[in-house]
Amino acid sequence: MEKIFNSSSGYIKDYIHYFYRRIYFADTDAAQVVYHAEYLKLAEQARTEMLRLKGYNYNYLKRNYNTHFAIHSLSANYSKPLKLDDEIIIETSVNSLGGASIDMEQKFLLINNKDRYLASQLNIKVVLVNDKGILIRLPKKIFEDLKFLVV
Repeated sequence: MEKIFNSSSGYIKDYIHYFYRRIYFADTDAAQVVYHAEYLKLAEQARTEMLRLKGYNYNYLKRNYNTHFAIHSLSANYSKPLKLDDEIIIETSVNSLGGASIDMEQKFLLINNKDRYLASQLNIKVVLVNDKGILIRLPKKIFEDLKFLVV
């Protein structure tokens, strides 16, 4: 599979988007541990950059289709806390595409030298909606462009 790369957006290889990030002070609570809700923000950044690599940033979706993605459902499992100054990789994979939805899995991997440890995992379903919040089918071009990401 082709490797799509952009340093700030991460890269896509073998159906998976890889997004590197360091944990900064602003990402943590008073104990310098990433607060559980912060994982959702980090996951959003990774998903946004994955879509950006395919040419679908939020401005493009709004301008061309008057739509945006919204969270339909999610589940989270936390295995190991992330802390200040940790280096992580967020791996995003697309499990399935529906008429108006994308089911994804996002793994937060803690990098320790050459080893990687699973810190948390999110399963997320996003849906495409218009500015009134009404579900919209994925446009054919977007569906076709994202189809190659399905694991």
